Amino acid sequence: MDALYLHVANSEAAVSRGLQVISMTLDQVNARPLSSDSFALMKAGDVCAKALKEYGYESEEERTRVSLHVEKDFVLRGNETAYLFVLFNLLKNAFYYLSAYPRAQILISVDAPCAAH
Repeated sequence: MDALYLHVANSEAAVSRGLQVISMTLDQVNARPLSSDSFALMKAGDVCAKALKEYGYESEEERTRVSLHVEKDFVLRGNETAYLFVLFNLLKNAFYYLSAYPRAQILISVDAPCAAH
């Protein structure tokens, strides 16, 4: 029963995220800027891990070709859904070209930006 509940909760989250992405896409088409009211602090490594977990892979083999390396995590302020949307789009584009290279891998690396001098 717990596994079923978790599956339903994850499905609801995926549908909600999808609706947010559709709304953001429509806002872009209508030239509406992203409101900073929805911005929150988030750790780059955590949101990248979330993207890899939630991305709609076409196969388990495709999933195994992606990895995340967090060298030095950092906090950023932004809209999590927009950040995930960007990562999903980058993954989609990478997989499109990766099909021609069966041994290639995708590595997402997180490293804190250098301080300005």
